[in-house]
Amino acid sequence: MTEKISLKTAALQLPPCKVCDGKASGIHYGVNSCEACKGFFRRYLSRKEPYKCVKGGKCVITDSPRGNCSACRMEKCLQLGMSKKAVRQGRYTLTERTKAIIEVQKLQQKVEDNPVPVEPPKDNHTSQPEQSPDSGIESLTSPSDTDNFENSAMSNTPVDSPFTIHIREDRDLMELSADLQSESIKDCRHIQAGTDSQSLQAVLDDLIPRLTKCAEDLSPVSSKLTDEEIHSLHTTALNKFRMKEEMFGSMEPVSIEDYNHFYEATGLDVDGRQGRLQRCRSFFEGTIKHYVQFSRVIPDFSDLPVPDQSSLLKAARFEFFMLLEYRAVDPDLQMVLTIGGDVYHINEASFYFPKEIMLSWFEFSRVIRRLNLSEKERALVLAISLLFRDRCKLENPDKVEKIQLTLISYLRHVLKERYGKQEVHWFTKVMNMFLSFRELTESYMKQYQKLCKDKFLPKQFPEMLEFLFEDD
Repeated sequence: MTEKISLKTAALQLPPCKVCDGKASGIHYGVNSCEACKGFFRRYLSRKEPYKCVKGGKCVITDSPRGNCSACRMEKCLQLGMSKKAVRQGRYTLTERTKAIIEVQKLQQKVEDNPVPVEPPKDNHTSQPEQSPDSGIESLTSPSDTDNFENSAMSNTPVDSPFTIHIREDRDLMELSADLQSESIKDCRHIQAGTDSQSLQAVLDDLIPRLTKCAEDLSPVSSKLTDEEIHSLHTTALNKFRMKEEMFGSMEPVSIEDYNHFYEATGLDVDGRQGRLQRCRSFFEGTIKHYVQFSRVIPDFSDLPVPDQSSLLKAARFEFFMLLEYRAVDPDLQMVLTIGGDVYHINEASFYFPKEIMLSWFEFSRVIRRLNLSEKERALVLAISLLFRDRCKLENPDKVEKIQLTLISYLRHVLKERYGKQEVHWFTKVMNMFLSFRELTESYMKQYQKLCKDKFLPKQFPEMLEFLFEDD
Protein backbone atom coordinates (compact mmCIF):
# COMPACT_ATOMS: atom_id res chain seq x y z
CA MET A 1 0.00 0.00 0.00
CA THR A 2 1.31 3.42 -0.92
CA GLU A 3 1.93 5.51 2.17
CA LYS A 4 0.16 8.85 2.13
CA ILE A 5 2.66 11.69 2.11
CA SER A 6 1.80 14.92 3.88
CA LEU A 7 2.79 17.99 1.90
CA LYS A 8 3.42 19.85 5.14
CA THR A 9 6.32 17.62 6.09
CA ALA A 10 8.01 18.07 2.72
CA ALA A 11 8.23 21.85 2.97
CA LEU A 12 11.25 23.73 4.29
CA GLN A 13 10.85 24.30 8.01
CA LEU A 14 11.48 28.00 8.64
CA PRO A 15 12.57 29.79 11.81
CA PRO A 16 9.80 31.77 13.55
CA CYS A 17 8.75 35.19 12.27
CA LYS A 18 11.33 37.76 13.38
CA VAL A 19 8.58 40.25 14.20
CA CYS A 20 6.01 38.25 16.18
CA ASP A 21 7.51 34.76 16.65
CA GLY A 22 4.63 33.29 14.66
CA LYS A 23 4.90 30.77 11.81
CA ALA A 24 7.07 32.32 9.09
CA SER A 25 6.25 31.78 5.43
CA GLY A 26 9.38 33.21 3.83
CA ILE A 27 11.47 36.35 3.40
CA HIS A 28 9.19 39.36 2.96
CA TYR A 29 10.51 42.90 2.55
CA GLY A 30 13.95 41.54 3.42
CA VAL A 31 13.06 39.83 6.71
CA ASN A 32 11.97 36.28 7.55
CA SER A 33 8.36 36.85 8.55
CA CYS A 34 4.82 35.48 8.58
CA GLU A 35 1.95 36.34 6.23
CA ALA A 36 0.28 38.51 8.87
CA CYS A 37 3.37 40.69 9.44
CA LYS A 38 4.00 40.84 5.70
CA GLY A 39 0.46 42.10 5.17
CA PHE A 40 0.79 44.56 8.04
CA PHE A 41 3.99 46.05 6.60
CA ARG A 42 2.45 46.24 3.13
CA ARG A 43 -0.44 48.27 4.53
CA TYR A 44 1.99 50.47 6.46
CA LEU A 45 3.77 51.36 3.21
CA SER A 46 0.54 52.72 1.72
CA ARG A 47 -0.66 54.38 4.92
CA LYS A 48 -0.63 58.18 5.13
CA GLU A 49 -1.26 58.66 8.85
CA PRO A 50 1.45 57.48 11.30
CA TYR A 51 0.64 54.91 13.96
CA LYS A 52 0.70 56.11 17.56
CA CYS A 53 1.43 54.05 20.69
CA VAL A 54 -0.60 54.91 23.79
CA LYS A 55 1.55 52.80 26.12
CA GLY A 56 5.00 54.35 25.90
CA GLY A 57 6.34 52.56 22.83
CA LYS A 58 7.40 49.38 24.62
CA CYS A 59 4.60 46.97 23.69
CA VAL A 60 5.43 43.28 23.21
CA ILE A 61 4.52 42.00 19.74
CA THR A 62 3.12 38.46 19.56
CA ASP A 63 1.47 36.28 16.94
CA SER A 64 -1.94 36.86 18.49
CA PRO A 65 -4.50 37.97 15.88
CA ARG A 66 -5.69 40.69 18.25
CA GLY A 67 -4.27 43.19 20.69
CA ASN A 68 -0.94 44.08 19.06
CA CYS A 69 0.07 47.73 19.07
CA SER A 70 0.40 48.84 15.44
CA ALA A 71 2.96 51.54 16.25
CA CYS A 72 5.29 49.18 18.12
CA ARG A 73 4.80 46.48 15.50
CA MET A 74 5.76 48.93 12.76
CA GLU A 75 8.81 50.12 14.72
CA LYS A 76 9.99 46.54 15.19
CA CYS A 77 9.57 45.84 11.47
CA LEU A 78 11.76 48.83 10.65
CA GLN A 79 14.37 47.93 13.26
CA LEU A 80 14.64 44.45 11.75
CA GLY A 81 15.31 45.98 8.35
CA MET A 82 11.99 45.57 6.54
CA SER A 83 11.77 47.95 3.59
CA LYS A 84 10.17 48.28 0.20
CA LYS A 85 13.61 48.22 -1.44
CA ALA A 86 14.23 44.76 -0.02
CA VAL A 87 11.35 43.21 -1.98
CA ARG A 88 12.45 40.53 -4.42
CA GLN A 89 10.84 37.79 -6.43
CA GLY A 90 11.83 34.14 -6.09
CA ARG A 91 12.33 31.41 -3.57
CA TYR A 92 14.91 30.86 -0.86
CA THR A 93 18.48 30.61 -2.12
CA LEU A 94 20.61 27.66 -1.08
CA THR A 95 22.43 29.87 1.44
CA GLU A 96 19.18 31.11 2.94
CA ARG A 97 17.77 27.59 3.13
CA THR A 98 20.92 26.41 4.90
CA LYS A 99 20.74 29.25 7.42
CA ALA A 100 17.05 28.51 8.03
CA ILE A 101 17.72 24.82 8.65
CA ILE A 102 20.58 25.59 11.05
CA GLU A 103 18.47 28.11 12.98
CA VAL A 104 15.55 25.70 13.26
CA GLN A 105 17.87 22.94 14.47
CA LYS A 106 19.27 25.27 17.15
CA LEU A 107 15.76 26.16 18.30
CA GLN A 108 14.75 22.50 18.41
CA GLN A 109 17.85 21.63 20.45
CA LYS A 110 17.09 24.49 22.83
CA VAL A 111 13.59 23.15 23.38
CA GLU A 112 14.92 19.64 24.00
CA ASP A 113 17.49 20.95 26.51
CA ASN A 114 14.98 23.18 28.30
CA PRO A 115 11.52 21.60 28.08
CA VAL A 116 8.70 23.95 29.00
CA PRO A 117 5.68 22.47 30.82
CA VAL A 118 2.46 22.70 28.87
CA GLU A 119 0.09 25.26 30.31
CA PRO A 120 -3.65 24.55 30.44
CA PRO A 121 -5.66 26.44 27.83
CA LYS A 122 -6.69 29.91 28.87
CA ASP A 123 -10.31 30.89 29.29
CA ASN A 124 -11.62 32.38 26.07
CA HIS A 125 -13.60 34.88 28.08
CA THR A 126 -10.65 36.56 29.79
CA SER A 127 -10.33 40.25 29.09
CA GLN A 128 -8.41 41.22 25.96
CA PRO A 129 -5.91 44.08 25.66
CA GLU A 130 -7.05 47.26 24.00
CA GLN A 131 -7.04 46.80 20.24
CA SER A 132 -5.31 49.07 17.80
CA PRO A 133 -7.08 50.12 14.60
CA ASP A 134 -5.07 47.57 12.60
CA SER A 135 -5.91 44.35 14.39
CA GLY A 136 -6.63 41.70 11.77
CA ILE A 137 -9.73 39.70 10.95
CA GLU A 138 -11.83 41.30 13.67
CA SER A 139 -12.19 44.15 11.20
CA LEU A 140 -14.65 41.91 9.39
CA THR A 141 -15.85 39.68 12.23
CA SER A 142 -16.69 40.40 15.83
CA PRO A 143 -14.49 38.93 18.62
CA SER A 144 -17.36 36.87 19.96
CA ASP A 145 -17.95 35.33 16.56
CA THR A 146 -14.31 34.38 16.05
CA ASP A 147 -14.17 32.80 19.50
CA ASN A 148 -17.21 30.69 18.74
CA PHE A 149 -15.99 29.18 15.48
CA GLU A 150 -12.45 28.14 16.55
CA ASN A 151 -13.30 24.52 17.31
CA SER A 152 -15.75 24.04 14.47
CA ALA A 153 -13.35 25.34 11.83
CA MET A 154 -11.21 22.24 12.31
CA SER A 155 -13.84 19.71 13.31
CA ASN A 156 -14.46 18.33 9.82
CA THR A 157 -10.84 17.76 8.78
CA PRO A 158 -9.77 14.09 8.94
CA VAL A 159 -6.84 13.34 11.22
CA ASP A 160 -4.89 11.65 8.43
CA SER A 161 -5.48 14.42 5.93
CA PRO A 162 -2.44 16.29 4.60
CA PHE A 163 -4.54 19.41 4.94
CA THR A 164 -5.02 19.64 8.69
CA ILE A 165 -5.68 23.35 9.10
CA HIS A 166 -4.56 25.41 12.06
CA ILE A 167 -6.66 28.28 13.40
CA ARG A 168 -3.73 30.68 13.70
CA GLU A 169 -2.79 30.09 10.09
CA ASP A 170 -6.42 30.61 9.14
CA ARG A 171 -6.45 34.04 10.72
CA ASP A 172 -3.15 34.90 9.06
CA LEU A 173 -4.66 34.32 5.64
CA MET A 174 -7.77 36.27 6.47
CA GLU A 175 -5.62 39.19 7.57
CA LEU A 176 -3.78 38.87 4.29
CA SER A 177 -6.87 38.75 2.09
CA ALA A 178 -9.64 40.48 4.03
CA ASP A 179 -8.15 42.82 6.62
CA LEU A 180 -8.18 45.91 4.47
CA GLN A 181 -7.79 49.62 5.08
CA SER A 182 -10.48 51.24 7.19
CA GLU A 183 -12.09 53.04 4.26
CA SER A 184 -12.68 49.76 2.41
CA ILE A 185 -13.92 48.06 5.58
CA LYS A 186 -16.50 50.80 6.01
CA ASP A 187 -17.66 50.16 2.45
CA CYS A 188 -17.91 46.43 3.23
CA ARG A 189 -20.00 47.06 6.34
CA HIS A 190 -22.13 49.51 4.42
CA ILE A 191 -23.04 46.79 1.94
CA GLN A 192 -23.53 44.11 4.57
CA ALA A 193 -25.72 46.36 6.70
CA GLY A 194 -28.30 46.19 3.93
CA THR A 195 -28.16 49.83 2.85
CA ASP A 196 -29.84 50.06 -0.53
CA SER A 197 -30.40 46.29 -0.42
CA GLN A 198 -32.54 46.40 -3.55
CA SER A 199 -29.63 47.77 -5.58
CA LEU A 200 -27.30 45.15 -4.12
CA GLN A 201 -29.75 42.38 -4.95
CA ALA A 202 -30.07 43.73 -8.47
CA VAL A 203 -26.29 43.59 -8.88
CA LEU A 204 -26.19 40.01 -7.62
CA ASP A 205 -29.14 38.98 -9.78
CA ASP A 206 -27.21 40.21 -12.81
CA LEU A 207 -23.69 39.12 -11.85
CA ILE A 208 -24.15 35.62 -10.45
CA PRO A 209 -26.02 34.10 -13.44
CA ARG A 210 -23.31 35.40 -15.78
CA LEU A 211 -20.53 33.98 -13.60
CA THR A 212 -22.40 30.68 -13.36
CA LYS A 213 -22.87 30.50 -17.14
CA CYS A 214 -19.14 31.04 -17.73
CA ALA A 215 -18.32 28.36 -15.13
CA GLU A 216 -20.64 25.93 -16.92
CA ASP A 217 -18.90 26.67 -20.22
CA LEU A 218 -15.60 25.84 -18.53
CA SER A 219 -16.99 22.58 -17.18
CA PRO A 220 -19.21 21.30 -20.00
CA VAL A 221 -19.55 17.74 -18.68
CA SER A 222 -19.73 17.74 -14.88
CA SER A 223 -21.85 20.92 -14.72
CA LYS A 224 -24.66 19.07 -16.49
CA LEU A 225 -24.53 16.04 -14.19
CA THR A 226 -25.84 15.47 -10.69
CA ASP A 227 -23.60 14.05 -7.97
CA GLU A 228 -25.40 10.73 -8.34
CA GLU A 229 -24.77 10.63 -12.10
CA ILE A 230 -21.08 11.44 -11.62
CA HIS A 231 -20.83 8.69 -9.00
CA SER A 232 -22.42 6.25 -11.43
CA LEU A 233 -19.81 7.12 -14.08
CA HIS A 234 -17.04 6.69 -11.52
CA THR A 235 -18.37 3.30 -10.41
CA THR A 236 -18.76 1.98 -13.96
CA ALA A 237 -15.23 3.06 -14.90
CA LEU A 238 -13.82 1.62 -11.67
CA ASN A 239 -15.34 -1.78 -12.44
CA LYS A 240 -13.69 -1.73 -15.87
CA PHE A 241 -10.38 -0.72 -14.31
CA ARG A 242 -10.57 -3.62 -11.84
CA MET A 243 -11.30 -6.04 -14.67
CA LYS A 244 -8.13 -4.84 -16.42
CA GLU A 245 -6.19 -5.35 -13.20
CA GLU A 246 -7.49 -8.91 -12.96
CA MET A 247 -6.40 -9.61 -16.52
CA PHE A 248 -3.09 -7.74 -16.67
CA GLY A 249 -2.04 -7.33 -13.04
CA SER A 250 -1.05 -4.10 -11.34
CA MET A 251 -1.95 -0.97 -13.31
CA GLU A 252 0.51 1.33 -11.55
CA PRO A 253 1.58 4.17 -13.87
CA VAL A 254 4.85 3.90 -15.77
CA SER A 255 7.35 6.48 -14.51
CA ILE A 256 8.25 9.39 -16.78
CA GLU A 257 11.84 8.15 -16.98
CA ASP A 258 10.85 4.59 -17.95
CA TYR A 259 8.28 5.79 -20.46
CA ASN A 260 10.71 8.16 -22.15
CA HIS A 261 13.41 5.49 -22.30
CA PHE A 262 11.02 2.96 -23.87
CA TYR A 263 9.53 5.51 -26.29
CA GLU A 264 12.97 6.68 -27.40
CA ALA A 265 14.05 3.12 -28.06
CA THR A 266 10.89 1.79 -29.75
CA GLY A 267 8.66 4.73 -30.70
CA LEU A 268 5.73 2.97 -28.99
CA ASP A 269 3.21 4.83 -26.81
CA VAL A 270 3.22 2.03 -24.24
CA ASP A 271 0.41 3.32 -22.01
CA GLY A 272 -1.52 5.59 -24.36
CA ARG A 273 -0.53 8.84 -22.67
CA GLN A 274 0.21 10.64 -25.94
CA GLY A 275 -3.24 9.89 -27.25
CA ARG A 276 -4.75 11.32 -24.08
CA LEU A 277 -2.59 14.43 -24.34
CA GLN A 278 -3.76 15.02 -27.90
CA ARG A 279 -7.37 14.62 -26.78
CA CYS A 280 -6.79 17.22 -24.06
CA ARG A 281 -5.15 19.49 -26.60
CA SER A 282 -8.25 19.41 -28.79
CA PHE A 283 -10.37 21.27 -26.24
CA PHE A 284 -7.67 23.13 -24.32
CA GLU A 285 -7.87 26.29 -26.43
CA GLY A 286 -11.59 26.57 -25.67
CA THR A 287 -10.90 26.11 -21.96
CA ILE A 288 -8.47 29.03 -21.92
CA LYS A 289 -10.96 31.18 -23.84
CA HIS A 290 -13.76 30.50 -21.34
CA TYR A 291 -11.40 31.08 -18.41
CA VAL A 292 -10.63 34.57 -19.71
CA GLN A 293 -14.33 35.20 -20.36
CA PHE A 294 -15.13 34.31 -16.75
CA SER A 295 -12.66 36.89 -15.48
CA ARG A 296 -14.15 39.61 -17.67
CA VAL A 297 -17.54 39.13 -16.05
CA ILE A 298 -16.04 40.20 -12.70
CA PRO A 299 -16.85 43.90 -12.15
CA ASP A 300 -13.83 46.14 -12.91
CA PHE A 301 -11.49 43.23 -13.69
CA SER A 302 -11.19 44.36 -17.31
CA ASP A 303 -10.17 47.83 -16.11
CA LEU A 304 -7.02 46.45 -14.51
CA PRO A 305 -3.74 46.79 -16.43
CA VAL A 306 -3.48 43.98 -18.96
CA PRO A 307 -0.29 42.59 -17.35
CA ASP A 308 -2.15 42.41 -14.03
CA GLN A 309 -5.03 40.52 -15.61
CA SER A 310 -2.64 38.02 -17.15
CA SER A 311 -0.63 37.59 -13.94
CA LEU A 312 -3.73 37.03 -11.82
CA LEU A 313 -5.16 34.43 -14.21
CA LYS A 314 -1.91 32.49 -14.26
CA ALA A 315 -1.36 32.72 -10.51
CA ALA A 316 -4.86 31.39 -9.73
CA ARG A 317 -5.08 28.63 -12.35
CA PHE A 318 -4.69 25.61 -10.04
CA GLU A 319 -7.00 26.87 -7.34
CA PHE A 320 -9.63 28.02 -9.81
CA PHE A 321 -9.84 24.73 -11.68
CA MET A 322 -9.83 22.66 -8.52
CA LEU A 323 -12.75 24.73 -7.25
CA LEU A 324 -14.41 24.33 -10.62
CA GLU A 325 -14.07 20.55 -10.85
CA TYR A 326 -14.05 19.27 -7.26
CA ARG A 327 -17.31 17.38 -7.86
CA ALA A 328 -15.60 15.41 -10.64
CA VAL A 329 -13.23 13.78 -8.14
CA ASP A 330 -14.10 10.84 -5.87
CA PRO A 331 -11.37 10.42 -3.22
CA ASP A 332 -12.90 7.20 -1.90
CA LEU A 333 -13.02 5.43 -5.26
CA GLN A 334 -9.91 7.33 -6.44
CA MET A 335 -11.64 8.18 -9.72
CA VAL A 336 -11.73 11.40 -11.71
CA LEU A 337 -14.00 12.70 -14.48
CA THR A 338 -11.98 14.95 -16.79
CA ILE A 339 -13.17 18.19 -18.40
CA GLY A 340 -13.31 16.27 -21.68
CA GLY A 341 -15.64 13.63 -20.23
CA ASP A 342 -13.20 10.74 -19.79
CA VAL A 343 -13.15 8.83 -16.49
CA TYR A 344 -9.91 7.46 -15.07
CA HIS A 345 -8.60 5.74 -11.98
CA ILE A 346 -5.78 7.62 -10.27
CA ASN A 347 -3.29 5.03 -11.56
CA GLU A 348 -4.37 5.84 -15.12
CA ALA A 349 -4.39 9.60 -14.57
CA SER A 350 -1.07 10.13 -12.80
CA PHE A 351 1.22 10.01 -15.83
CA TYR A 352 3.01 13.29 -15.28
CA PHE A 353 2.21 13.97 -11.64
CA PRO A 354 3.37 11.73 -8.79
CA LYS A 355 0.57 9.67 -7.33
CA GLU A 356 1.09 11.35 -3.95
CA ILE A 357 0.29 14.75 -5.47
CA MET A 358 -2.79 13.35 -7.17
CA LEU A 359 -3.90 11.83 -3.86
CA SER A 360 -3.50 15.20 -2.16
CA TRP A 361 -5.69 16.76 -4.85
CA PHE A 362 -8.30 14.05 -4.37
CA GLU A 363 -8.17 14.52 -0.61
CA PHE A 364 -8.55 18.27 -0.96
CA SER A 365 -11.82 17.80 -2.83
CA ARG A 366 -13.27 16.73 0.54
CA VAL A 367 -12.37 20.13 2.02
CA ILE A 368 -14.24 21.93 -0.77
CA ARG A 369 -17.18 19.54 -0.66
CA ARG A 370 -17.70 20.12 3.07
CA LEU A 371 -18.33 23.79 2.37
CA ASN A 372 -21.60 22.69 0.77
CA LEU A 373 -21.46 25.68 -1.58
CA SER A 374 -24.64 26.76 -3.29
CA GLU A 375 -24.54 27.77 -6.94
CA LYS A 376 -24.39 31.46 -5.95
CA GLU A 377 -21.65 30.91 -3.38
CA ARG A 378 -19.54 28.80 -5.73
CA ALA A 379 -19.70 31.45 -8.46
CA LEU A 380 -18.49 34.14 -6.06
CA VAL A 381 -15.80 31.91 -4.53
CA LEU A 382 -14.45 31.20 -8.02
CA ALA A 383 -14.29 34.93 -8.70
CA ILE A 384 -12.61 35.67 -5.36
CA SER A 385 -9.99 33.00 -6.06
CA LEU A 386 -8.65 35.09 -8.96
CA LEU A 387 -7.92 38.18 -6.89
CA PHE A 388 -5.36 37.51 -4.15
CA ARG A 389 -2.88 40.35 -4.53
CA ASP A 390 0.00 38.59 -2.76
CA ARG A 391 0.40 35.80 -5.33
CA CYS A 392 2.22 37.78 -8.01
CA LYS A 393 3.78 41.12 -8.87
CA LEU A 394 1.09 43.65 -9.85
CA GLU A 395 1.05 47.18 -11.22
CA ASN A 396 -2.08 48.12 -9.29
CA PRO A 397 -2.45 45.76 -6.29
CA ASP A 398 -4.73 48.18 -4.41
CA LYS A 399 -7.27 48.06 -7.22
CA VAL A 400 -7.14 44.26 -7.20
CA GLU A 401 -7.73 44.23 -3.46
CA LYS A 402 -10.66 46.62 -3.80
CA ILE A 403 -12.31 44.37 -6.39
CA GLN A 404 -11.81 41.36 -4.14
CA LEU A 405 -13.31 43.20 -1.17
CA THR A 406 -16.43 43.92 -3.18
CA LEU A 407 -16.76 40.24 -4.09
CA ILE A 408 -16.14 39.23 -0.47
CA SER A 409 -18.93 41.59 0.55
CA TYR A 410 -21.23 39.92 -1.98
CA LEU A 411 -20.28 36.47 -0.70
CA ARG A 412 -20.91 37.43 2.91
CA HIS A 413 -24.29 38.88 1.93
CA VAL A 414 -25.23 35.61 0.21
CA LEU A 415 -23.95 33.54 3.15
CA LYS A 416 -25.91 35.68 5.59
CA GLU A 417 -29.08 35.12 3.59
CA ARG A 418 -28.54 31.38 3.88
CA TYR A 419 -27.02 30.96 7.36
CA GLY A 420 -28.02 34.04 9.33
CA LYS A 421 -25.86 34.42 12.44
CA GLN A 422 -23.71 31.45 11.35
CA GLU A 423 -22.50 33.39 8.33
CA VAL A 424 -19.12 34.22 9.88
CA HIS A 425 -18.52 30.54 10.61
CA TRP A 426 -18.97 29.56 6.96
CA PHE A 427 -17.07 32.58 5.67
CA THR A 428 -14.13 31.52 7.83
CA LYS A 429 -14.24 28.00 6.39
CA VAL A 430 -14.01 29.46 2.88
CA MET A 431 -10.97 31.54 3.81
CA ASN A 432 -9.47 28.55 5.59
CA MET A 433 -9.80 26.60 2.36
CA PHE A 434 -7.91 29.27 0.45
CA LEU A 435 -5.08 29.01 2.96
CA SER A 436 -4.64 25.27 2.51
CA PHE A 437 -4.67 25.75 -1.26
CA ARG A 438 -1.29 27.46 -1.03
CA GLU A 439 0.68 24.35 -0.10
CA LEU A 440 -1.03 22.24 -2.73
CA THR A 441 -0.28 24.84 -5.40
CA GLU A 442 3.35 24.90 -4.29
CA SER A 443 3.61 21.14 -4.79
CA TYR A 444 2.37 21.48 -8.37
CA MET A 445 4.87 24.24 -9.09
CA LYS A 446 7.69 22.04 -7.86
CA GLN A 447 6.55 19.32 -10.22
CA TYR A 448 6.62 21.86 -13.05
CA GLN A 449 10.38 22.15 -12.69
CA LYS A 450 10.61 18.46 -13.56
CA LEU A 451 8.10 18.60 -16.40
CA CYS A 452 10.03 21.41 -18.08
CA LYS A 453 12.99 19.04 -18.36
CA ASP A 454 10.93 16.24 -19.90
CA LYS A 455 12.17 15.18 -23.35
CA PHE A 456 8.80 15.00 -25.06
CA LEU A 457 6.05 16.83 -23.16
CA PRO A 458 7.12 20.44 -23.96
CA LYS A 459 7.13 19.57 -27.66
CA GLN A 460 3.85 17.64 -27.61
CA PHE A 461 1.79 20.07 -25.55
CA PRO A 462 3.65 23.41 -25.18
CA GLU A 463 0.50 25.49 -24.68
CA MET A 464 -0.49 23.44 -21.63
CA LEU A 465 2.86 23.97 -19.94
CA GLU A 466 2.80 27.67 -20.76
CA PHE A 467 -0.71 28.17 -19.38
CA LEU A 468 -0.56 25.86 -16.39
CA PHE A 469 2.95 26.47 -15.24
CA GLU A 470 4.68 29.47 -16.80
CA ASP A 471 6.09 31.41 -13.87
CA ASP A 472 6.50 35.07 -14.64
